[in-house]
Amino acid sequence: MFRRRTDQVYSTLQQVQRRITEQTGASSPPGDDIRTEEIQPTGPQVSVQPLAQALPQGRGAGLPPPLSHLPSSGKRYVLQLSGDLATLLMVAWLVSMAVMFVLGKNWRAAPGAGLAPGEAGHREAVESVTPMPARRQGDYVLVLTSSMSATSEIESSYAIRAKELNDYVARNPSHGWKQYFGVRKPASGGIQLVFGDVDGQYGLVKDDFLAFAALLAKPTKDGGAGYASSLWVRIDGP
Repeated sequence: MFRRRTDQVYSTLQQVQRRITEQTGASSPPGDDIRTEEIQPTGPQVSVQPLAQALPQGRGAGLPPPLSHLPSSGKRYVLQLSGDLATLLMVAWLVSMAVMFVLGKNWRAAPGAGLAPGEAGHREAVESVTPMPARRQGDYVLVLTSSMSATSEIESSYAIRAKELNDYVARNPSHGWKQYFGVRKPASGGIQLVFGDVDGQYGLVKDDFLAFAALLAKPTKDGGAGYASSLWVRIDGP
C-alpha cells in the first residue's frame, strides 16, 4: 500500500515537471525526478515565521499597545507604607484623640484675678456723689434796686446789669471784690437786683461787706456805683 502511494506521488510529480518543462521550454536532466522525490517531505510542514507575520493584518489592531507607548498623564507620586508603620501611625492617632478627649473633659477656665490683699482689695463700690448745694453764708442781701412788677423786661434788664457788675469785679481782682451780683425773686413778690447771690444761694454776713456796700452807694462821679438807695435786707428763706 505504501508503495502504491509512492508511485502515485511520483507520477504526479512527473506530470507537474512535464508541464513546467513544456511552459518554460527547458528539459530536466535525468535523475532530477529521483532527487525531487527524496527532497519532498511526506509529513505536514510547520511554518517557522514570526507570530507577528503569521497573524492577519487586521487581527493585530485590537491588541493593547506596549507599555512604553502608552500616553503619559503627568507625574504621580505614591507613598507606600509598610504594614507595621501604618499600624504604628494608627495607634498614635488613637492615643492623641484619647488624650485630647480627656483634657477637654477636665478643662476648667482659669479664675479671674481676685481682690488685692489688704484694705485696697476690699473697697466698696464708690457711689456717684451728688455735689452738695452751696451753703448760705449769711442772712442778709444788699438790695441795690427792686420792682414790685416782675415783668420779663425788668428781669432781663436786671440780669444784664448783674452780669456787667460781675464782669467789672472780675477785671479788678486786686480789690478783693466778689462776683455775688444776681437777680432775686422774693416770696413776697416782685423782683430785686441784689448783692449776695453765692452760687445760687442768697445770703451774706453783713459785717464782711460793709465797706463794699458803702462804695456801691457812692455816686459814680466819686468812683461809686450810684446805688444810693441800696439797703441790707434780712432774709429768712431763699
